[in-house]
Amino acid sequence: MNLYYFDFKTKDGDFYCIYKNACTSTENDLKKTSICYLGVGKDNFDKYLDKLRKDHDEPDMKYRKNPLISTQVTDFLCGKRKSIDACTSYLTGTEFEQTVWNMAKEIEYGNKISYKQLSEKVCIHTGKPKSYRAVGNALGKNPLIFIVPCHRIIKSNGDIGNFSSGIPLKKKLLDLEAKANVSP
Repeated sequence: MNLYYFDFKTKDGDFYCIYKNACTSTENDLKKTSICYLGVGKDNFDKYLDKLRKDHDEPDMKYRKNPLISTQVTDFLCGKRKSIDACTSYLTGTEFEQTVWNMAKEIEYGNKISYKQLSEKVCIHTGKPKSYRAVGNALGKNPLIFIVPCHRIIKSNGDIGNFSSGIPLKKKLLDLEAKANVSP
């Protein structure tokens, strides 16, 4: 499995990305790119690499910047975009975790749901009993920040809950999306 990785800085932190690219040249084409990991912070990146190595021995990874991805992330953080337009590919995660991540991907920009509501959707889809904690744990392992918008999942009482990339970033994202959805 040939993978590429790169890092880039924004005013909101140091981001790390792993992606697959089916292009034969060094050009970047988002139609032929699948993002496998997008996260904030070296510690989160290192934890993901450990998981990846457990699941896939020693993956062949080469450093190659992808300005199409970094520009979209920067634009998303500035409110210029409502999504990151690229295919995704999960390299880690149990079937349950991937189900949680795919259901979280369905939460539209500017909307929020509770962990309980997401758990109920997962329960209906999988036929398993409601498992709020298991859903929360799966979200904590989300390898695709912003693409799987776990920042849009909050506690039933309205508190914003946890976020693997930090509460300040979650608050910023929720505020950014709330402002974008306010009618003039």
